Order: sequence, then structure tokens, then C-alpha cells
Amino acid sequence: MKTIFVTGLTGVLGTYFLRYINKEFSNDYKIIALCRRTSNISLILDSNVEIYYGNLSSINIDDEELGEILKNVDYVIHMAADVRWNAPLEESKKGNIDLTKSLISLVKKYNSNLKKFIYLSTAFVRAPKGNWEKTKYSNGEYFNNNYEFSKYEGENAIAISDLNYVIIRPSLILGDSKDGKILLYNGIYNVFRMICKGIMPFMVSENEAKIDIVPIDLVVQSIIDNLNDTVLEKKIIELVSAINSPKMSELFAIGKYELNEYRIKHNKEPIKLPKLITLDSYLRLYKNFILEEGSHHQKNFLNLIEAYIPYFNLIEYFEEDKSINRILFSYNEKYLRSIIQHWCNKNPSLSLSKEFTWKNERRRKVSSSIS
Repeated sequence: MKTIFVTGLTGVLGTYFLRYINKEFSNDYKIIALCRRTSNISLILDSNVEIYYGNLSSINIDDEELGEILKNVDYVIHMAADVRWNAPLEESKKGNIDLTKSLISLVKKYNSNLKKFIYLSTAFVRAPKGNWEKTKYSNGEYFNNNYEFSKYEGENAIAISDLNYVIIRPSLILGDSKDGKILLYNGIYNVFRMICKGIMPFMVSENEAKIDIVPIDLVVQSIIDNLNDTVLEKKIIELVSAINSPKMSELFAIGKYELNEYRIKHNKEPIKLPKLITLDSYLRLYKNFILEEGSHHQKNFLNLIEAYIPYFNLIEYFEEDKSINRILFSYNEKYLRSIIQHWCNKNPSLSLSKEFTWKNERRRKVSSSIS
């Protein structure tokens, strides 16, 4: 039996990975998980997992207890990360660069026989062109946000480590390709919630803009394949839909239909689809007006919406790079529908919530100022 040391097992990808490996390879691998004491371990408690509680934000390279654990593992899968697109730079660096470097140092100090270090990154470390202007960072490269920059630097730390590594770069992760299922709901799923609650009156995206998505089982299968692959080589694997990516307008139309089908079935009023506006319109008309006249909640909405703009406005595809192993995902309409249907079934209180409109928020602000 081989031993795997895993970080991020309680996250979106980790929980799904654990369910899959327990189902298909329960007798082949022993799993040791590094978790924060504040982590929600409910989804991994029933599994055959040995939990080591530690401080993920500041791993001590002199931690002998953790070092003794790492000494006897065959693989490390590093999935833990600060995945917030709008996180402050120092927090992104701490969660995605410093943590990765500390883990590498511990592995090199205590384990000279590690077979593979598998690192979960993001395809957007080399994001295709969009309408949103990227920012130049201290390394001279351009990125959409601190998350992309910090994952890129995490990759660099691994590349110079002399470890046998596999870097896996998925684009935006959604539910299983067969039935849309997923165990935790972050990222794009937050958009579903905002739509249902009526706090998303518009989305910044061109009608022809694309969104690059991959199903979670494709990512998990890539991890498993590289655990089972006995070839020890340094490589990068990119999981994207690229030229097969759906249009944002298509995703929104399907989302509206499925959400309203669910609401009508449960005797609730249909909801309105957020208006798709161009980036130019947002910057010229919407943003300044809301900053000057909007309520506190409406201004907070701007902070949320801007985190999504780079990913909802792709005008080019991920270009093929011969140095990167690529796995392409080809979506179909049935898959997109299954994602929405699953989310509705698992989140009925949100799916059926009473729509809160911006007009109400506007009136509330006016009446508050009068009083």
C-alpha cells in the first residue's frame, strides 16, 4: 500500500478526490491529510484518512512531528490554496507561495525517496486574452489578479526544487461531467446564488465572450492517473475546454431556464436573468454611478463582480503549448443543464429564495438619508 500526504482535502477538489479514490482504490493507498483545526472535516470523517492538524498558513520547516510523517510518504498532493480572486497580495502570497515553499523544504529535508509531488495550480497562470486589462507584477509578468500571480510563483518554486513533480492546471472547475454533481459550491456557483437572491442585476460580459470550464472528475482523474503512472518525470498538464468553451450568453440562458423550471415546479415566481453589459458600458456608465450613488450593499457587489470579469470575458482561447500536456474537455448542453439542476436540488433555500431587487435597496438608501 502506498501512502499519500494531502493538503486541501476538505476543499472542493479534495473532497471529490477522496470520494473517488475510496471508491476505486481503497486498498491501494493510505491517505494522511494536513488540516487546520478550524477546517470542516465532516465530509472526510467517514473515510479511512489519518488527520494531522497543523497551521497551514505557516508550516514550520523544523516541525519534526510533521517531518516524521513526511519521511514515510510516497506522494505529496498539494491542493491547499487561497483561491480567492480578490484576496490582498500578501494573503495570496502567504497561502500560495510561502506555504508551497515551506512544504517543499520539509519534503526535501525529511524524504529523499518521494516519488512525486503533485501540485494543483490553475490554467490561468497563462490566461488567454480578454477585455480586462492585466496588471504587471514584480516578476515582470502580467496577470488578472493576485491569485494567478501567486499560483505562478508557487509553480516556479516547485520547478526549481529538484523534486519529481506534476503540475496540474485546470481552468474553472464545475460539477461532474456525468451528472453535474459536486460536494462544495464556490467560484461560479456564487453567481447562481446572487442571481437567485436578486442581487446581481447585471453581469459584465460580451455576448460572444467565452468561459473556459472543466468538470471536476476530469481533474480528479488526472491526479489519479499520475499517481498510478510509474514513470517519474517532471511535467505540466493543462485541463481546459479552449476552442470548445461555451459562450457566456449560452450559459446564462441555460441557467435562467433551469433555475426557473425549478422555481415554477415549487410554486415560486420566476427570476430575471441579469443583463449582460459590455466592459466599456460598465466602466463608463455603471461603475462610477454606483460608487457615487449606490448603497453599501451595491458597492460591495462591484467588488464581487470585478473578480469575475476576467473569466467571463475571454475573447481568445488557451493557445496550445508543445511543452505542456493538454487534455481538452468538450461540453454539451446536457452537461450545463445538469450543473444547474444539481445545484438547485442541493440548495433549495437559495434556489427558491425571495428575490431582493436593487430598486428596494435604492429606496432603502433614500429613506435612510431622509430620516
